[in-house]
Amino acid sequence: MPELAKVLIVDDEPDVLDLLERSLGLDYQVFRANGGSEGLELVWQHRFAVIITDQRMPDMSGVEFLERTIEYLPDTIRIILTGYTGVEDLIGAINAGRVYRYFTKPWEPRELEITVRRAVETYQLICERAQLLIELRHKVDDLAAALAREERVRAVFQKYVPAEVVNHVLAQEGEPGLIGERREVTVLFSDLRGFTSLVEQADPQWVVQEILTPYLGELGAVVMEHGGIIDKYLGDGLLAVFGAPLEHGDDPLRAVLAALEMRRRAEQ
Repeated sequence: MPELAKVLIVDDEPDVLDLLERSLGLDYQVFRANGGSEGLELVWQHRFAVIITDQRMPDMSGVEFLERTIEYLPDTIRIILTGYTGVEDLIGAINAGRVYRYFTKPWEPRELEITVRRAVETYQLICERAQLLIELRHKVDDLAAALAREERVRAVFQKYVPAEVVNHVLAQEGEPGLIGERREVTVLFSDLRGFTSLVEQADPQWVVQEILTPYLGELGAVVMEHGGIIDKYLGDGLLAVFGAPLEHGDDPLRAVLAALEMRRRAEQ
């Protein structure tokens, strides 16, 4: 059963407090205070949906009391009771105390009950909206974190593995890490014939820029086109794996076809 909304009634007249408590006590948790100072003590301890206060009280006016509650309970709905109908008095109450509605004494009980019920509903809507905004902010933060994670993963892996492997990594929970797993894989090793003698005779910078960079770039692209991943580059060599982390069912065939295509492009 949901908890009843809390209503604070403040008045220096015990008879008025008794009347309000009888009127509202069945539907709400009613807290009573004999003046503004006592009311503030309760405000510091509870989250009230509605505060009903008298305007003329010995220690402080109802307007002053309501003003001091705003800092602690900004969303609480405030109702003021007054035995005086001076225009300035009412305008000051509405503007300074953020008053939802005022009643002149004596008031119509049924009208007050309806007003309090609507005030509680308004307060609950305000709280629900605030909670939804908090949840929305959390979802936005989670989305931003997920996008940042995706960018990090793609920045690390997209140069070395096919897009489907990157997507597989991103589908895992948490940060990508090293998780041991037994797999049957096909390993392809490629080496450039005669590379050692070539390096001994040519300028190293020319070899890297004109041979190794385009050569390994082409061969790496072929591996990824056939669903493999680059495990490592070894000087002029390349080690590729087919069948992990993604299995295609024909990984040995893919490795052979990749090797044939690598030879064709190397010749070009």
